[in-house]
Amino acid sequence: MLEVLAVTRVVAAPDSLDRATFPSGSIVLRTAPDDAMVIGGGTVQVDDLHAIVREDAGWSGVWVNRAPSEAYLQASCSWPRPSVRPAFAQGAIAHLPVKLWLTEERTLFVFPTALTADFVERTPQEWSA
Repeated sequence: MLEVLAVTRVVAAPDSLDRATFPSGSIVLRTAPDDAMVIGGGTVQVDDLHAIVREDAGWSGVWVNRAPSEAYLQASCSWPRPSVRPAFAQGAIAHLPVKLWLTEERTLFVFPTALTADFVERTPQEWSA
């Protein structure tokens, strides 16, 4: 089921992000050495006085079981995905900017909420039902 995600964005020195404490059960997507998206809400503890830690309501996502997500990615993604899971990957999928959190059982597709209509149009209907 498609949903708006509870995301906290953290921009900090890379070594501070390495030492940061994230909420239990959250998913941390390290989008760059100095940038992380924390999915799941809660308080992030980072020891960088200049860090930026802000809620970001601009992201949506959907969990899809591994077999259907792999079939879709095989047809719609031109770049290789990580072979070892869990793993984070990001890039263009069906000509949309998408972040992936790949686990053994399923895949979380994360995309800008502003592109929800485009995502729904370009993915299997049952993903957004």
